[in-house]
Amino acid sequence: MTEETKEYDTYSPNGLAYDKQKKRLYYSMVKNTKSDLYFYDFKTKETTKAGTLDGKVYGAAFYKGSYWFIKNESDVLVEVKLKSDGTISDSSTTYKITGGKKKFGFGDVVFDIKDGTIYGSATEAYGNVFFSYRIGESDSYTEINTNKNSGAIGLQIAFGSDGKLYGHSTSTGDWYSIDPDTGVKTKISIPTENKYNDIASGYISVWNPGDEDVMKYYVINDGTKRIRVRAKIAGSWGDEGLDKNSVVSITLDDDNWTDEYGDGYYYYKGILKPGEKAELRLKIKLDGPKTDNKYQGKTYTLTGSMEAIQASNGAPLAEWNVMLDVDYPVTE
Repeated sequence: MTEETKEYDTYSPNGLAYDKQKKRLYYSMVKNTKSDLYFYDFKTKETTKAGTLDGKVYGAAFYKGSYWFIKNESDVLVEVKLKSDGTISDSSTTYKITGGKKKFGFGDVVFDIKDGTIYGSATEAYGNVFFSYRIGESDSYTEINTNKNSGAIGLQIAFGSDGKLYGHSTSTGDWYSIDPDTGVKTKISIPTENKYNDIASGYISVWNPGDEDVMKYYVINDGTKRIRVRAKIAGSWGDEGLDKNSVVSITLDDDNWTDEYGDGYYYYKGILKPGEKAELRLKIKLDGPKTDNKYQGKTYTLTGSMEAIQASNGAPLAEWNVMLDVDYPVTE
């Protein structure tokens, strides 16, 4: 430990979170009741202080351009929004994921980018639980497993390059595979004797030719009227100088939606009442034979938008020029 790091607690560095798009690895250094946030830039090979956070940061993840963490010994999930240079902005959002009923400590959190679910593993002293939560949905907190013997309790958790969830015990150095649906851990053999304070997901950085995956998107009617919904999803290699459609195919994998109108939109066949939610599943495939070495290390980014109109007075035909009410009538 250097003179510079002696002021931080023995659990630092911690709070690892990897921004794949910007190639920045964030980590926290805890001091008293606050945490200094740093990131290492793999492009410039430099370390930068991003700012100071209120609270002890031991479990963190990166998702949709933000740094997320749960304040230690609380249920407060914080979204820390970042500037383009990687430093902390003045804007942040907090969520009490259990309404203040629980307190979580140490352990870790991780996002599944396929559907936006955040999973958490809290230590026995603070929660003793493997749980899930969907951002902004107040009743979505779910205790998946509370068995300290078989459950993924008090672990550092991250998704691997194979898309599977893994856990690491800082106290024993053991590694586990984790079933996200049941929270059951299975011990695996990894050739290392190191004990890590934290680990970060990397599975979004590895997509091999021929791989096929399913992405999920959600839309919620938070208004007061019934609505019809459509979505447009697109993909791009960004500024990589590659043809965006040459090796990637995006196909509908959901019978509740249709793309039959040929205008680039996916239309929900039903009607969403106030408070109702719909899921859209798409199959994303990277062509095997056509994907050569020029795609190695490149980033493919999916972007999407949702549109809604009132589910009355023939609005889909008038506004979108589609016969949605005729082809998929809803009378209730």
